[in-house]
Amino acid sequence: GSDLLLFPYDWRLNAADSANEFGLVMNQALAKSSTGKVNIVAHSMGGIVVKDYLAQHDDSKVNKLIFVGTPHLGAPKAFNALNYGDDFDLKFLGLGLNRFKAKEIGQNMPGVYELLPSREYINQSGPYVRDDRSSKSLTYDETSQFMSSDSVLPDHRNANLLNQADSFHQLRDNWSAQSSHVYNLIGCQDYDTIGSFQIEDGGSVDINSISGDGTVPFVSSSHVAGQNYYINNQKTKINHLGLVKDDRSVGLIYNLINSADQVLPEGISQSIEECSPSISALPRLRFSTHSPVNLHVYDQSGKHTGINNDGNIETQIPDSDFVQVGNDSFIFVPSGSGYSVKIDAYATGSFDFKVKSLENGEIEEALVYS
Repeated sequence: GSDLLLFPYDWRLNAADSANEFGLVMNQALAKSSTGKVNIVAHSMGGIVVKDYLAQHDDSKVNKLIFVGTPHLGAPKAFNALNYGDDFDLKFLGLGLNRFKAKEIGQNMPGVYELLPSREYINQSGPYVRDDRSSKSLTYDETSQFMSSDSVLPDHRNANLLNQADSFHQLRDNWSAQSSHVYNLIGCQDYDTIGSFQIEDGGSVDINSISGDGTVPFVSSSHVAGQNYYINNQKTKINHLGLVKDDRSVGLIYNLINSADQVLPEGISQSIEECSPSISALPRLRFSTHSPVNLHVYDQSGKHTGINNDGNIETQIPDSDFVQVGNDSFIFVPSGSGYSVKIDAYATGSFDFKVKSLENGEIEEALVYS
């Protein structure tokens, strides 16, 4: 309230609405500042809000601007949230948001649409939706068309909000700071980050991995020019939420604001080589089921990753992750032996079960049981 002001924002609204509210907090901060300037720390979508505000008002009154895991160009995870449902990782906060309810209420939230990968994302990283039915990787416009009308989806997205999000990104994706000192905290080497979706015959979905912080791909969080700090998930286990929770990354932010001397912890570097797949190889196993079944994986100690009896996701296996895309479930675990798998159906029909061995997100071996 004196030298630190917080800005909680409504992530359902579009960035412009939140940016207007942010302006009120900026004015309060400037009124309290002895230098006439402020420092800004913005995590995740907060970075998009701040960027929209500065694009309208310039950054001449900002001393240091620190983006932490900001999806400047969007993230494919938003595609999953809008089309199939995602609990926005609130399971880890104990809030229990049901992913189907999240999908239902998200259909008319402009902010969620603005998190979709932009045209510039596709220009830099390539298409993030592959349609096996037509053997085609979809362009930006074809992806929007798929979301708003394709028969494989049980319902369709809001075409007006898709267009508004497109206009927003075309207006803001090329923004760069003119006066402030920009710092980026960029997560990488977490290959549980969703990079793309593969729409298979029959409508089931497979996913592919990409380097990122578990939520935001590297290509998106590193888009804005600045002084970069690369945070290697393989070495630190710091993910998207950890960027503002872990003592090491929070300590880095503190030191940047205070211009303090610092010795960077292992796995955090100013060299982009920290994110090079050539410096380390991360082997992972990915189990997946496709169709209406629940997937459970147990390690040799009996620890469970999957959906428990209460219908909540649990990840008891160390360094494991669980992702759902519609009726398709994906469980990532460290490479090794001794895992057991349980599958139980919640509807009548057939299913596919896949086991893939991954190294730095790339498929090394695959077994498919149809």
